[in-house]
Amino acid sequence: MGMGYNKRVATKANLSKKQSVVALSVSTMWSKVFGFFREMLTAFYFGAGVIKDAFNVSQAIPSRIGSAFFGAINSSLVPYLIHLRTDEGEEAFWKAYSSIYRWLVTLLLVFTAFMMILPQPFIAILAPGFYKDPQRLSLTMFFIRFTALIFLFQVLSSMQITLLQIFENFLPQIGINLFASASGVLVLALAGVLHGATPTTLALSALTTGFVTFGIAYYTALPYKANFKPSGLWNKYVSDYLKFLLPVLAGQVIVISFTLVDQLMASFLPVGNISALNYASLLYNLPITLFAGPITSVLYPAISNASANMDWSEQARTVGRGIQLIWLIVLPSAVGLAALSLPIVKLVYMRGAFDITAATLTSGALFFYALGVPFLGVQSLLAMVFLAEKDNITPLKRNIFSIALNAFLNYFFGIRLHMNAAGFAIGTAISWTILCLWLYVSWAHRHNIKIWNILKALWKSTAASLLMLGVILLWQRYLPYEGLHLILLIAAAALVYFASLLLLRDENMKDLTKQALNKVRSYLKR
Repeated sequence: MGMGYNKRVATKANLSKKQSVVALSVSTMWSKVFGFFREMLTAFYFGAGVIKDAFNVSQAIPSRIGSAFFGAINSSLVPYLIHLRTDEGEEAFWKAYSSIYRWLVTLLLVFTAFMMILPQPFIAILAPGFYKDPQRLSLTMFFIRFTALIFLFQVLSSMQITLLQIFENFLPQIGINLFASASGVLVLALAGVLHGATPTTLALSALTTGFVTFGIAYYTALPYKANFKPSGLWNKYVSDYLKFLLPVLAGQVIVISFTLVDQLMASFLPVGNISALNYASLLYNLPITLFAGPITSVLYPAISNASANMDWSEQARTVGRGIQLIWLIVLPSAVGLAALSLPIVKLVYMRGAFDITAATLTSGALFFYALGVPFLGVQSLLAMVFLAEKDNITPLKRNIFSIALNAFLNYFFGIRLHMNAAGFAIGTAISWTILCLWLYVSWAHRHNIKIWNILKALWKSTAASLLMLGVILLWQRYLPYEGLHLILLIAAAALVYFASLLLLRDENMKDLTKQALNKVRSYLKR
């Protein structure tokens, strides 16, 4: 069986919940910095043209479909195994995980081989408009053969990460954040300098990131795998889990369909619109991945445990705390992205082949996406709450309605009103908002929670964000706000926001301030 399971080392490596949130946020920020370096390099080399459009469509497989598998496995396997361990004990837990792992690996290998041999069906689903453009079609087929392997690495990594999350060990996610993106950027930069920017360079950079992700996740999970209990490829655990997984996976596919619908419909628009949507998504996802994602990941095991024990008051307290923290950080970030969309896009991307036309197209999409970002962050947490209760039908039904609404709004704003990428962003933001509110009302009604309570909890951060917006608009009217001046404006706006929260005596801000001061005092006493 190989390496023994060293519980002492594993326990020592674990972090507290607060440490995990901080470590995940800091490491994710590091990852995003390198992610921006990568996008800045690709923008410099390829702009918003044919190669970038084709690459973006191919990347939908690991970044969208792969994320759907990751999300479905993570959000379904955690509560399934926690409930199983509570009801049947450790031996059943390890038998179930071992069987599910082997079954999913077999399925993934077959699916990856199919993608590499026959990429055409995936292009027909992801970008049917490319069949009218032979150049974009052939480039996309080339890229998909690489991204099929990235998809395999990503989903295999999710199995390792999920196992460690159950033991509240978030070290693999932190390691992946620190090294995976950096390795991809290094390959892209070196290959670009030595051999020039080519489609192959772009593909190898993405493949390197996927391989490093898998390597870190697999290595950190090795001590736990000594507990594997071989019990065949198919048994009652696999059967029971699949009954729970499939509706969750369907729900995840519908969730990612918000962006896939944008991309699919944008494939019929002029060259550059798909790239603009992708560049904008990288920016609006920044507060989600830096803050909302880590908060949700760290709180999810606690929510699952409270649900398994039917401790609804503890569940409500944890969920309410999560919503407040997400709103506290994501709302002002979204306000800043919307109010400063064009100068931010110009600062991050506009050099080389990325010209003012591409910047204007991207900033228009970013502005409207940002309006829905706070609701997207909260929506992700609420979806996990239903899954923790082993209810995958409620979010699935609401997601189906939302994706249909998204498609209609995309057509109306983007195609009928000729708003192109900006129109698609409007439709997606409205759909995020409606879905978030619907999920919250459904959850609150189920547990007899007064909706007014959450409004009272969020009004201070909302008021501080509006005050911050006023400062940004006044600065833009009377002072320069591009280049280095943009950095000064962002710092001033953040200072106004946090000062406003302290003046309003926001409890979350007071707690964070106390923790920071305590850290400073303890450091000075050394």
